[in-house]
Amino acid sequence: EEEEPRDHARPARTARSATSIEDLTVRLHDRVHALSRAYTQIERSNWQPTPLASLLHEETGAFAEPGQVAIGGGPVHLEPHAYISFALVIHELATNARKYGALSVPQGHVTVRWQVSPGGMLAIDWLESGGPPVSQPTRRGFGTRVIREALEHHLRGHVTLDFRPAGLHVRLQA
Repeated sequence: EEEEPRDHARPARTARSATSIEDLTVRLHDRVHALSRAYTQIERSNWQPTPLASLLHEETGAFAEPGQVAIGGGPVHLEPHAYISFALVIHELATNARKYGALSVPQGHVTVRWQVSPGGMLAIDWLESGGPPVSQPTRRGFGTRVIREALEHHLRGHVTLDFRPAGLHVRLQA
């Protein structure tokens, strides 16, 4: 079996987008910590499918004050590889919400809902409200690339980003 080529440019992308050594250190630390939390959850479940709700509570809890995030949907369990990919995606969304979006202000709120279609497609909606006005970004950042790569390449899914003035709406399908 042939080994897939590794993308050695990923750390370089993080380094290029960092504004200082301290910023780079924090970004790398946070992403590694998100992966660590995900692997800890998977270990706790003995590498069995793990609840999506656990992932959402774990990742958003690291960025939000009590009451800022509402999470809801039916029971969904993710296989370990999907859990890791979704952990990175939710980490990036929560990071951006904390820096620029709804979680950057006390009155901001994030609602995360999900459902599974009869055909087995998981759809997760991330809706921000009460934060600063949102506008279409002028450039695609590293976080957006991480989200797209995790969903579209690793899970053969789809991401829709809607930069509504009242708050970001992201739809994740896999």
